[in-house]
Amino acid sequence: MQSSGYGSESGRAGGAVVNVVTKSGTNTWHGSTFYYLRDSSLGGAAPPFVGVDPHNEQHQFGATVGGPIQRSKTFLFAGYDQHIFNVPAWWNSSTVQ
Repeated sequence: MQSSGYGSESGRAGGAVVNVVTKSGTNTWHGSTFYYLRDSSLGGAAPPFVGVDPHNEQHQFGATVGGPIQRSKTFLFAGYDQHIFNVPAWWNSSTVQ
């Protein structure tokens, strides 16, 4: 449910937008996991027009699982996703008191 700040594809909705997705289930359990790492110490270009290359680190991971609760009647699907982004701290030591 989106109560504010939703995109233009939702039109002129007044209060909220509810997205519902239906899909038939299967009688077998399925799942998946993923992990994404972006670390500046592993290489990559420095940001353009900035005199330094700050340490940048991102972790994104998650999992999904789906299967039957009651065979051929009721199904379950759940997913989890987390994104951890470590923002580099920048300061000019000549201006810090």
